[in-house]
Amino acid sequence: MNQAVELSRNSLSGAIKSKSESARHSGVLHPLETKSELLVDQNVEFKARRIVGPAQALTAPQSGDPFLAPHPELFVGDISHTHYCSLEQRPIVEQHLLVATRQFESQETLLRMRDFVALCTCMCDVDGIGLYDAGRTAGAVQAHKHLQLLPLHTDDNRTAIPMMSLLGAVNGVGARIRNVRGLPFSHAFAWLTDTLFEQPLRAGEVTYDLYVDMMEALGMRGIRTDGEFRQPVAYSLILTRHWMLLVPRICESYRGLTVNAYSYTGSFLIQSQETLDVLRDVGPMTALSAVARQRV
Repeated sequence: MNQAVELSRNSLSGAIKSKSESARHSGVLHPLETKSELLVDQNVEFKARRIVGPAQALTAPQSGDPFLAPHPELFVGDISHTHYCSLEQRPIVEQHLLVATRQFESQETLLRMRDFVALCTCMCDVDGIGLYDAGRTAGAVQAHKHLQLLPLHTDDNRTAIPMMSLLGAVNGVGARIRNVRGLPFSHAFAWLTDTLFEQPLRAGEVTYDLYVDMMEALGMRGIRTDGEFRQPVAYSLILTRHWMLLVPRICESYRGLTVNAYSYTGSFLIQSQETLDVLRDVGPMTALSAVARQRV
């Protein structure tokens, strides 16, 4: 493990920016080159971002476990005694952050409160979209447990999170866990209070409890295997400072199009012209629905 860099709530964004600049200058950081187009489906302006440069890092895991020994040029710092954060080598957006466990934990074990505390600690300083692909079936490339944080570089949430055109219409009054009208697949959605992320530990506790309740509401109780609590099915999880969405998954891809948590924000990362044609053909909502568990 790299030498620890103690990160406080107010130092993380500065450390990420500094590390991003140095990693880009040294040639270690390789931002994805993409070309975007909008695909309107069911009143959502989905964003399709087709990769125009090499995409090998997205299609297959690296040899070994890169999270046990993160690249020193990408390592940002220690969040806690169980988690650290580093830059994604091939970022989707600028300052794309990975939050990983120090020791190996499977991406298919249930998330723990400490996972949420680690992510929320980062989100208290960096306003962004937290993502978790729970296993290969949900689109995860690496088996080592890690979450992602994509900073929001715009104040226009309709641009940053296209799915807000549906999510934003959900009434904030009433049941804690809601269904979103317009999403044709099984899911659980909830609003968060505006002041929650002023306290990282509290944010971690509240979002973890909500995660447990969402899993329960969807009938997704953990299965104890070899001393670990593993998920009964894969799922995609999205967390922002304002809301949380969990979608049970049945498969990783549809007609060659890989779908992950990022896709459920309304943005697709497309690796070829062929898969872009598929997305245009069937429509983004059909693709999202095809790899998710259906409503009962």
